[in-house]
Parts: sequence; C-alpha cells; structure tokens
Amino acid sequence: MKLSNRHKFMLLVIVVSIIISAIVAFAAPGDSDDPLVTLSYITDTLMPDIEQQIDDKISEAVSSGSHSGSAGGTYSLVNIKANHTVIGGEGTEFILRMGSGTIVATENGGVADLTAGVDLPHGTAIPANHMLVAPKNDSRGLKLDRDAIVLIKGTYTVIPD
Repeated sequence: MKLSNRHKFMLLVIVVSIIISAIVAFAAPGDSDDPLVTLSYITDTLMPDIEQQIDDKISEAVSSGSHSGSAGGTYSLVNIKANHTVIGGEGTEFILRMGSGTIVATENGGVADLTAGVDLPHGTAIPANHMLVAPKNDSRGLKLDRDAIVLIKGTYTVIPD
C-alpha cells in the first residue's frame, strides 16, 4: 500500500503536533525555558527578602535615636518605639494605627482632630484611627507611651524622650 502525498503530509502534521504537545505538556513553569514568575517565588523568596530589607531600615532608623522623614504626598507607615515623640511639620498628618500616647501641643494650640472636628490640647489621649494634623511647625505632635504604628504624611521628626 503506497501512501499518497496528501496522506504523507497529514501524517507529518499529526506527528509534529504530537511532539509540540508533548514539549508544552512537560515544560516546567518558571524554569529557563518558561521564565514566568510564579506565586511561590513571590511568597517564598521575594517577599521575605523585601520584608527583611524594610525591617533592617526601620531598625537602623530607630536605633540611631532621633530621625526625620518626609512622606511627601503619600502616607508612610512608621513604626515608633515607646517613649519617643513624633513632631510634625506644618500640615503633617498623623493617623495612629496601633499603640497609645498623648498629644504634644504648645501655648499656640493643640493638634487638629479632623475626624472629630476638635482641637486636641496637650496631654489628651491620642484617638486611634483619627486624622490628626499639626497646623504649624512649632513642635506639635504625638508622645507615644507604647510601641506604635503611625501613618504619617508630611515632614516629621522622631526623638527619644
């Protein structure tokens, strides 16, 4: 039985299709033949690396005592140790996410609580999850008595007590 050219061509197409299917089926995702980033790479390798770098930077800043920062137009999540004071520049926004402390105010006034619509005088307990604003650059801010996490937008200085 002799195969016609048409049958030979069809047989060739079927064999090539089987070979390509086998290569695709046995290719390992994420290897050099398929350089796709996998979820396991992100969660097991990349994220721990990034978290360690962040922890190192925070530890470095806190251990150096006083430090300053500027969050520009975005909020920065700042870890602040107990017995430290955060002094805000003019218009600096604070949101206490964890921890506790009191308001640091001056004779010119306190820290504006935009959530409640009041001015918080010196020594008032810091309300959690309220938008607080230092209206002037005159040493107003937050004195923390426990380790805290504060969202900050604007310029600020952290000083140990």
